[in-house]
Formats: sequence, C-alpha cells, structure tokens
Amino acid sequence: MFSNIALDVFVGLVFVFLLYSLLATIFQEFLSQIFDLRAKMLQKGIARMLRDDNKGKQDDPDNALWKRFYDNPGIRYLSESNSFILRNRPSYISAASFSRALMQILRGEDYDGSKRAIDEIRRILAEAHAYNQGQLQQQPEVIIGPQTLRQLNNLLVDAQQDTDRFITLVEEWFNNTMSRVSGWYKRQTRWILLVMGIVIAVAANVDTIRIYSILARDKTAREQMVNIALRSQQAASNVLLDSVYKDVQNDLVLSRSILGMGWNDRYFRRFTPIGWLLTALAISLGAPFWFDLLNKLVKLRAAGGRPDEGKDKNKGRASGEN
Repeated sequence: MFSNIALDVFVGLVFVFLLYSLLATIFQEFLSQIFDLRAKMLQKGIARMLRDDNKGKQDDPDNALWKRFYDNPGIRYLSESNSFILRNRPSYISAASFSRALMQILRGEDYDGSKRAIDEIRRILAEAHAYNQGQLQQQPEVIIGPQTLRQLNNLLVDAQQDTDRFITLVEEWFNNTMSRVSGWYKRQTRWILLVMGIVIAVAANVDTIRIYSILARDKTAREQMVNIALRSQQAASNVLLDSVYKDVQNDLVLSRSILGMGWNDRYFRRFTPIGWLLTALAISLGAPFWFDLLNKLVKLRAAGGRPDEGKDKNKGRASGEN
C-alpha cells in the first residue's frame, strides 16, 4: 500500500507531465496541420503499395499507377485546397475509396460496363507486364512496377475471377498497410514530442528531479499541486486544442509559481540535465498516457482515507480515555 505522501508526490509529478505533454501536443498538432504531416505519411503508405521504390516522385510519368491514383476524381476531391504549405493530398482515405479508385484505373478509362471488369483488369495488368519485360514498345495505359504488379496479380488469382472478391482483397491489403502507416505516424509523432520535450524542459527549466524534491519535502506545494490536479482532471478529459490552450497555460503558470520553476532563480546543478532528459522522455509519452495514469491515481487516492484521518481517530480515542 502506498503512503499518502508518496501518492501525492506521484500525482503532482504526473500532473506536471500532463500539462507539458498537453502543451507539446498542441504545438505538435499545429505543426502537423501546417506541414500536412498526416497527408505526407499517407502518401508514403500509398506509394509503398503502388510504387516499387516506396517514394512517389513528381517526375514520374502521368500514367504511373500512383499518380493516376491521386489524379482520380474520387481521391483528388478529398483534399483541401486552402492550404498553407502543401494540402494537395488528402490526409485520410477510406478502404472503399481506395478500392473504388484503383478499380476505375485498372479497368481502363474507356470501360463502359459491356465487359466484365475482372477481364479488363487482367488486360491492363498483362500490358503492364509486357511493358516491364520490354515486349511492348509504347507505354501501356497504366505503368505498374514489377513488385506492385506481382501483388496485384496475386490478388487477381486469389479472387478466382470474382470482381467483388478482388475488391475485398484490395481493401484488406489497404487496411493492413494503413495499420503500418499508423505505426509510422505514431513513431514520427513520438520523435517530434521528444524534441519539443527537450526544448520545453530547457526553456522552462522543468527538472523532474528538482520537482520531485520540492514535492517530497514541501507539504504546502504538494497539497496545492494535488488540488490543482483534482480540479483540472475533469476539464482535461475533453481536450480541444483551441479551447484548452489558455487553461493549460494558466495551470502551467500556477504550477511554476508553486514549484519555483523557471530561470529567475538561476537554478542549475549537475543533475539538472538528467532532470531535463527525464522530463523530455515523459513528454514524449504523450498527453493521453499521463491523463489515463492521472485518472487511475486519483481513483486510487479517493479509495483511501485522508492523510490525517487516522490521527484524528487516535486523538478522539485518547481524549475519551482521559
């Protein structure tokens, strides 16, 4: 069983990490929107599927599969046109949209429904194969790299002449790839948060070791931090970047004043860089991690009695005996 002091110190530390993680997350989201990081990561995943070297290049022929895909109206109109820097690619594509666009490309531009779609797909793939083998002098309707072509042919064989089955297999392929893309984006976000954590820790002198030391020895600071954490817990559950920024800033200013953080006192010691690094690593875990942990700690704290409850009972017994 945790002692109340140790639990309160941990609550205070977690709350500080949550505040700075929220601040870093806000900045990270702004950067993601400005530089279109989600769209770029999605494009990387699409290129991994539709282009052999996994990089979509602008100097590729217009009939390259990945460029035909992004030029498809069903995909092109998913992007926003009012961008700051890029915004010429969608940041989200559903499996149904992907399979529909790919089907429209692979069955040919002149497809009118008079023939089976699966037969037209086989024709397009055969032309691409002949071009890759040097058996076709003129460019085919769609240029497809050998590895991507092999994957599409495998899906075609597995579909067993069934167009609907082929669509299902394409969507499964897309969903499996997007699961990997989600992992790539999370790792990218983790690195961005780590860099931001280092900047924030040094700029604001957020030393985890020093914060722990203050909370452990200063009862007033510890109680104030716990009270702020309890008060802010419910508000932090509905995090909206536009509305929460001022609340986070206010709590940060209040916590810095309580803990005496900042560079006003010219505080520095040999363990400070280690404290900064610990803070940066904590921030890189992200606000959701610290919010969930804070919720669990608050519930654990609420399940126990108040720190002075046992003392009050003992005093009452002693006075009754006298």
